[in-house]
Parts: sequence; C-alpha cells; structure tokens
Amino acid sequence: MMQTILQLAGLRVRFCHRAADLARFGAAYLAQTDAPPDLTLSVTDEEIERARMSSDGARLSVAGGESLALYRKLAEAMPLFDGFFFHAAVVQTGGLAYAFAGKSGVGKSTHSRLWQTCFGAAYVNGDKPLFRLTDGRFYACGTPWAGKEPGQHAPINIPLAGICFLSQGKENEISPLPPSAAAGLLLRQTLLAKTEETAARQMDLLCELTRLVPLWRMTCNISNEAAALSYTTMTGGAERI
Repeated sequence: MMQTILQLAGLRVRFCHRAADLARFGAAYLAQTDAPPDLTLSVTDEEIERARMSSDGARLSVAGGESLALYRKLAEAMPLFDGFFFHAAVVQTGGLAYAFAGKSGVGKSTHSRLWQTCFGAAYVNGDKPLFRLTDGRFYACGTPWAGKEPGQHAPINIPLAGICFLSQGKENEISPLPPSAAAGLLLRQTLLAKTEETAARQMDLLCELTRLVPLWRMTCNISNEAAALSYTTMTGGAERI
C-alpha cells in the first residue's frame, strides 16, 4: 500500500492507495511540507469495484476505479471540514470563481469554454470541484478529478461569486434564483453524505451557500451571445457577495 499526501481545499489529505498512478495524477497538488495530514483516506476492494462501473455501462480500469472511490470517500468526509463536492464546471476571472451547473449534456463545459475564449477566464475545475466555507466565505477549490479533457483544473482556491444553473433553449434569458427555489437544484449537484452527523452538516452548508453566494437560473443556446449575457450578469452580481 502506497501513500500520497495532496493539498486540497486548504487541507492536507493522505490517500492510502494501491495503484502508482495516483501520485502522478495528483502531481500538481502534492503537499510541500511535512506537517501531519488533516485527513487520511483509503478504500476497500469492494468500493473500488463499485466505482469501476460507470453510468454508461463501461468499466473503468482498476486504477481509475480506485481513484474515483477515493474521491467519493473524500466527498463523504468534507462536510466535517465545512466543504462538499459540487458537480459543476468552474472558471475564474478577476480573482473570483463562477460555477455552471445543470443536467448532463446541458452545455456546462461549452459555456465555461466560451467564457475562456471570449473573456479570458481560466478553469478552476471542469467537473468535480470542492466548495469550502472558510472565514464566512465560500471558496471554489480545484481538484485533479476534473473530467475527461486535460487541463481542466488548477491547484487553487478562489472565492465563489456565483452559481448559474443552465438549461437549453432558443432564447437567452437569465434571472436570479431565489434561495427558496434552489434546494432541489443544489442537491442534484452534490453527493449527500451517508452518516447522520455529516449529512446534517452538509445540509447546513447548502443553506449557507444560498445565503452567501448569488444564484442564477439561465435558459440559453450555445453562443457567444449567451456567454456575454451570463458574464455581464454574473460578474456584475459579484458585488452582492
């Protein structure tokens, strides 16, 4: 059994693993000090096998299954450190992070790439960021678990200034999402912890998120005009945080 310590969301996380790939996979996040870890994680053979089965019926490699199982274990533990996994594409511009969420295939990655092409934004994480509450503010945190394309993540923690829930449509429209209407949408984008204590803390964090971070709902096509509308609205709304 090997051990690799990564710096994630401001925490030192020690992963106990079998596959040698994890150290290379997380190279940009390797801890640079010898301080004790905040958290130690390992997974069983059964957890690896469950993680190998993807939603489309294909099977991951054993190393891929172990990596995904370890990430799920990290997501399960994070609420006790005031954080949680959130399925979204997150970019940063002007020192602030903006997240795009929604059903699979809705255009999260495409919309975030348009922000990069049109406005010089850069990825925080393209698929599996961590959000963590620190000193009264939520941060979007990069992780090496970031989707299928290379280069969609960075080892940074950036203040979270907005979340936009996307749906497809012919017209481009965006409006603030009231906290009272956000619960179901937020829950669909995260993994609810299994233990009662951790799940309760996670629900508290989601409630805090609706209070501290501007939320938006957008119907859009995939166009530069759609990206311009979300960019103008969300970056202008950042003054609310």
